[in-house]
Amino acid sequence: MAALVVTDAGQSDFQPGQALTLTAAVTIGRAADNGIVLHDRFCSQHHAMIFLQQGQRILRDRNSTNGTFHNGRPVAEDVILQGGDQITIGTVTFEYRSAR
Repeated sequence: MAALVVTDAGQSDFQPGQALTLTAAVTIGRAADNGIVLHDRFCSQHHAMIFLQQGQRILRDRNSTNGTFHNGRPVAEDVILQGGDQITIGTVTFEYRSAR
């Protein structure tokens, strides 16, 4: 099963090493209606999403205020995720773990 593993919890209530299982499509943000609710003041209400497209996991920024970062670079367009990729949202950094 694909997951995001917290490598740096930043100012959130997550714990380093915590694994968050990814469904076919998951939204990430501060609002309660997200699949992954991220309590971090630098995270937008509806910040980012990860979804499956043609068998690949795609990371998309949802016009967030502070941006989404993939391996240290701002996400300006959809990014295909690979195992080990680092995703930073607000002050939190995750490692993408592939199901493969």
